[in-house]
Amino acid sequence: MITPGDIQRRALRHYYEWLEGIAAGAADFVPLVIKRTGDVRTIDEGRLETMDEVVANSKSKKGYGYNVILDSPGPRSINQQSRIAAIEIETAADLLQFLDKNHEFEQYQRSLALIQSNAAISGMVYSKCTGDMSLRRNLALIVIRAAFF
Repeated sequence: MITPGDIQRRALRHYYEWLEGIAAGAADFVPLVIKRTGDVRTIDEGRLETMDEVVANSKSKKGYGYNVILDSPGPRSINQQSRIAAIEIETAADLLQFLDKNHEFEQYQRSLALIQSNAAISGMVYSKCTGDMSLRRNLALIVIRAAFF
């Protein structure tokens, strides 16, 4: 079953993919939907504790972060418990606040704007990054780590 730590790891991966997309020119945020939660309809004490923890850290309780989408049992189901069908982070603001990356994202935007506005820096960075696939994939991380001015 998915845990809050798993959700945070997947959200962090989505965050870096989003930054990579911004650096490539696709600035639109794509909501993160985690459909494979590993939740099954069984009566298990550990499952219930984990489910409570997931719900306690959700947007409905904290006001930001992820939404828990529950799948209600069928009318003829023996087990009358809901299960977690999916986890969804709808907006960029929710993702940034959930990961506590607001300041880092603002710095990233400033640094990327500086690179793009300066032709000499922009040409050097993009020529290096387009030739080497590992650099191109990590451009977002490079911009985050580098404090230009």
